[in-house]
Amino acid sequence: MISNMLNNHVTYVAISVVCLLMAAVIIFLNGLVIFILARQKGNNRLHFFIFHLAIADLCVGLVSVLGDGVFNGILRGEWFLGDVMCRTWRYSTFVVLIVSNNLLIGMSVDRYLAVRYPLRAITGEYRPYKAIIIGSWVMALLVPVWTFPYTGAVLYETTYYCDITITTDLGWKLYVGFTLLLVFFVPFLAVSVCYIGITLVVWKHWRESKNLTEMNIISEG
Repeated sequence: MISNMLNNHVTYVAISVVCLLMAAVIIFLNGLVIFILARQKGNNRLHFFIFHLAIADLCVGLVSVLGDGVFNGILRGEWFLGDVMCRTWRYSTFVVLIVSNNLLIGMSVDRYLAVRYPLRAITGEYRPYKAIIIGSWVMALLVPVWTFPYTGAVLYETTYYCDITITTDLGWKLYVGFTLLLVFFVPFLAVSVCYIGITLVVWKHWRESKNLTEMNIISEG
């Protein structure tokens, strides 16, 4: 019994220390990036993407990582803020993760379009990056709404916890599967497709420039 209590205590301390250290690093570095970019004038669209991505990652550090360190580490999972705040916090953790992923995808799409249509980027005809950024935030705010019915303050014996309220195995599988799909697999596939497209475009231009160089050498000889 005593050994189990000690093991649980060590686990909670480890969660607290790791999460709080990670939150401090994330908040400091992203805050520094935001400060530097905010002071610069004439930022291009890549800087604009990085600025919003830094804001999103700063929110991840504040809401998700710091929240886990406090609620799941220091307070050992106990919840004192009521059902509404529990649902709001769970929703917020999804929002900040999704907007960070969306901005990474948007930045990848922007890089692909800039490489695929360089003349449009130079002449200013190509300007979808603001729409991509706004869409990333709007989508992140709308998509996690589905989590509200499945989270809440749950009473276990005499203690309230902010937990998932799904009780069936199928519900748990759908919840975990949809979360993994939305937060990990879709962003990974989207970014991979964009950078594969960039690689193919660069390879094509390199082959064309190489063939053109070879033709010039032959014609000069």
